[in-house]
Amino acid sequence: MIKLPNECFYKIFNNFQNDYKSLYSCLLVNRLWCRIIVPLLWSKIGRKLESGKLINICLLTLNAEEQALLIPFDILLPNYPKPLFDYTSYTISIDGSLNDGIINWLNYKGYEKFHKNWKDDKLANAIKCSLIAMFLRTNKKLKDLTIERITYNDNKLFKNICRNNTIIYLDLYENQFDSGETKMLIEVIGKNIALTSLYLSDNHLGSWKGEAFTEVLCKNTTLTTLSFNNNYIGPHKYYIGIEGGKIFSKVLYANTALTSLGLSGNNIGNEGVKALAKALHINNTLNSLNIGENNIGIEGGKVLAEVLCKNTALNYLCLSNNNIGIEGGKALAKALYINNTLSTLLLEFNNIGIGGGKAFAEALYINTALTSLDISHSGINSEGGKALAEVLCKNTTLTSLSLRSNNIGNEGGKQFAKALHINATLKSLSLSYNQIASEGIGALAEVLHKNITLNSLYLYGNQISYNNENLLKNIIIRMHY
Repeated sequence: MIKLPNECFYKIFNNFQNDYKSLYSCLLVNRLWCRIIVPLLWSKIGRKLESGKLINICLLTLNAEEQALLIPFDILLPNYPKPLFDYTSYTISIDGSLNDGIINWLNYKGYEKFHKNWKDDKLANAIKCSLIAMFLRTNKKLKDLTIERITYNDNKLFKNICRNNTIIYLDLYENQFDSGETKMLIEVIGKNIALTSLYLSDNHLGSWKGEAFTEVLCKNTTLTTLSFNNNYIGPHKYYIGIEGGKIFSKVLYANTALTSLGLSGNNIGNEGVKALAKALHINNTLNSLNIGENNIGIEGGKVLAEVLCKNTALNYLCLSNNNIGIEGGKALAKALYINNTLSTLLLEFNNIGIGGGKAFAEALYINTALTSLDISHSGINSEGGKALAEVLCKNTTLTSLSLRSNNIGNEGGKQFAKALHINATLKSLSLSYNQIASEGIGALAEVLHKNITLNSLYLYGNQISYNNENLLKNIIIRMHY
């Protein structure tokens, strides 16, 4: 009997990598299968760490230095024999499920009852820091790491991250970093040549160190995605503000690797966005930009409209909640006559009004690049809604349109029903909370018997009668109401 090479077994079992039940059964067959399957199982275990039992196994791997973090809490660590496999060395991804696992382990062991809002608890944070330090020490395959809500750390976490050179995706969410840790974060960006995606959102940075951020990001040639949303600075929790906008504009002048940048919720204002706009006239590598919730106002909207007339790299732009108003909306709509690369534009909560709604409708007769548009919560009312519905009869590129909370009313709803008799490209339409009455809902329901391309229609918060509801339930389409 010919013996199969190990490589064949790897290929076979790899096809079952998401079928945990079958893999668990197979690893009991013999030692060879066990040696092959255990690494496969533990490579994805980082997304199943909500299990207290798995946390128990991970705690067995802590060395003396990592255990020392837990000494002040008089915590009883498991004292079972050392595992036969270096399980944690196979893990390639650790996400937020680690938080749930720690809570479950603490509750299982009889410590005070924990719940998911536990970020200020020193014991839970200490366990998390110990486990992450252990994964970084034992693992040479770790690619994705998410660290949430660390408030007590004493620099140890970043020291361990600095030593790692395999992580390509790092998500640091809602943490509190002191000045030393902020400095070490900059060091990580500068030294880790594998890192391609860095998410820094809702953190409290002990100090801004703007010049240092600028210097390291200007030189970095590997980072392609950077999210710097909603970060606070210093003891009084300031936003990065105008200075931050200017700093990131310098980065966009020099950096040719970055393709996605998120700066929402940083209050960069009109002056900050002007600095970014100048850089975007030159930068030809950034294709995704999120600067929502930055109070850029009408002037900021106009400045970015000018950018869209010249920039040929951006295909995703989020300007939500910026109060760009009617004039800012009209300027952006006018830019779509010229721009032929932007595919997604998000403008919810911008009060562009009826005038802005009509301006975008006119632009969509000409523009053939935009596939997704969101102008929810913008006061376009029935007139703006009807204008956008009419353009759907001729536009053949838009696949997603969101008009939530715009008071388009019954007439607007009926106009969209007429448009859907003709349109054959739209796949998702949101008309939730638009005061569409029974007649409009009925018209939309009727047309969906004929339209075969729309697969998502959102009608939450409208006046859906009992008859409408029964009619909608009989439609084989993904309905949301």
